[in-house]
Amino acid sequence: MIVLKNNFNHCHLTDTGIVTQSEDKAMIGLFFADVRLFKRYEWQFGPFDLLQKKTSSLTEMTQFWALLSHHYQRVSLVRSFSITAHQCIDTLVFENHTNQAETLNIGLMIGFDATDAMTLRGVGGAVKAERVSEGSSFSVRFPDGRSQRVSYKVTLDEAELERLPESITLQPGESRPLSVTITYEASSYRMPAYQPGSNPYTNQSVSSQSWNDLIGLLFNTEQGVVPAAGIPRFVCPFGRDSLLTAFFVKESLPEIALGTLHFLAHHIGRTTDPRRDEEPGKILHEYRWGPASQSNAIPFAPYYGSADATALFVWLWAEMSQGEHAESLSALWPAVESAVDWLLFKLDEGQGFIRFRENKQGLVYQGWKDSSISMCHQDGRLASGAIAVVEVQGYTWAALSKIDPLVAMHSDEKRASAVRQQAQSLYDRIQTRLWDDELQFYVMGLDGNDETMRVISSNAGHLLWAGAVPQSRAAPMAERLFDKSMWSGWGFRTLAAGEKGYNELSYHNGSVWPHDTGLVAWGLRNYGFEHEFQSVALAVHSLAKALPDLRLPELISGYERADDAPPIPYPGTCIPQAWSAAALLYLSDRKNM
Repeated sequence: MIVLKNNFNHCHLTDTGIVTQSEDKAMIGLFFADVRLFKRYEWQFGPFDLLQKKTSSLTEMTQFWALLSHHYQRVSLVRSFSITAHQCIDTLVFENHTNQAETLNIGLMIGFDATDAMTLRGVGGAVKAERVSEGSSFSVRFPDGRSQRVSYKVTLDEAELERLPESITLQPGESRPLSVTITYEASSYRMPAYQPGSNPYTNQSVSSQSWNDLIGLLFNTEQGVVPAAGIPRFVCPFGRDSLLTAFFVKESLPEIALGTLHFLAHHIGRTTDPRRDEEPGKILHEYRWGPASQSNAIPFAPYYGSADATALFVWLWAEMSQGEHAESLSALWPAVESAVDWLLFKLDEGQGFIRFRENKQGLVYQGWKDSSISMCHQDGRLASGAIAVVEVQGYTWAALSKIDPLVAMHSDEKRASAVRQQAQSLYDRIQTRLWDDELQFYVMGLDGNDETMRVISSNAGHLLWAGAVPQSRAAPMAERLFDKSMWSGWGFRTLAAGEKGYNELSYHNGSVWPHDTGLVAWGLRNYGFEHEFQSVALAVHSLAKALPDLRLPELISGYERADDAPPIPYPGTCIPQAWSAAALLYLSDRKNM
């Protein structure tokens, strides 16, 4: 799949850069603000062969096609499909390489649509939209009151035409440009795309690709810039993903942290709504722009099913508020105070731990490993009940520890005392309840019966990043992380090989995630394991270099790295993914690759 994005405009094309009628039910098409507006966009221009394509930028795809006959090229075609914040510009330049006239039959099959991206993913039913077609344009009005108008125009030799010609004739040596411009005239989402300063990684091909991907994944919203999680399934803000992305690049791109904090504070939970897992002070998990969500047909504007986003929000705000951004972030204190109160309440409710429960209308598991089989016991049983997953406790301890002096400054002594007391109590419980002496490692967490999920997983490595590990336990943890059961050569496995739940091609039970590996590496460096950190940094860069477009995916399989062989991919992974790109940039900033 070829994916392109510029602010709210995003395109998911086949590998040949088109959308055929057969993809009608798939996540393929031309989208704006999470709505597919073209379900078919298919060029027909004869028996050309696609010889080359390039998609290093998220805003442009280029292709080279050739019409071959008897071992020579008759006609070449250079195609450039680029997108701006509100347009798609598709330019085809045909050139005749023979000494005779060449006539080419041309066709472009277009199918208008108005389907919510979540509907295409099978979430909720279709949202009926009122549609009006007018030749080369159409308008659509959704139940939430929003409307969108789409139009397109055709130019040949820079002259605008009423319709696409059925054929073009090229004289010997002649070159002719044919262009189609699609314009989205949405009544909402008119913000211009975010434009950063210069790319600081122009001399590092792998890092430069991650920089371009991360910039391309950003939304420019009224609250500031916030990253989409990934393309094609997650072209929207996610609380956890956006916050972890911001942590990775808070020094090189602080505007992501600032925009994310403002966006999440704007949408902080204000009431109790079990349908969307909303609670006062809770930070969202996912925010969808589509009409099904905006009209409340499905609970995704926003959905709050995340146990860790609130702690990450408080932690990031505390860190960003201790420098030059303190004044601009002080306006968010009411939201931060509410988020702190949510953490304190959930610790009391969860018997000293932050826990999550299954929501039958939402997510079963609500840590970062949120697939339905990710929380498992040593004997292979799935965990159930009110689960306390280990990394969430680490994030919460870090959040409370870092916010402590700021609570004392902004709030009352009663709240400050509660924060201080809960932070110390949580740290003690992490050490006594979640550490396993026999394993010399932290368990994945506790299930609803307080039975330990006694498996080796990458979750525990996040405690190193949070600083929630005594120095005496860091060395055995590092040794276990680099055991061949956990270290694949490309990164850390999400679940150790040998565990009953392990599977190399699972979403969370043995696969390798670059952001997960990056957080563990960050933690290792925090504890003085510089050599190990550099080894991980080199492995992640090698992973990107082993891929055709130097672009890190959401995840890869957990198979062991083989000499001179690329990694075995995970089917259907999102490429690019914001926190993968950001993790690589974090590692790049700390080693000259």
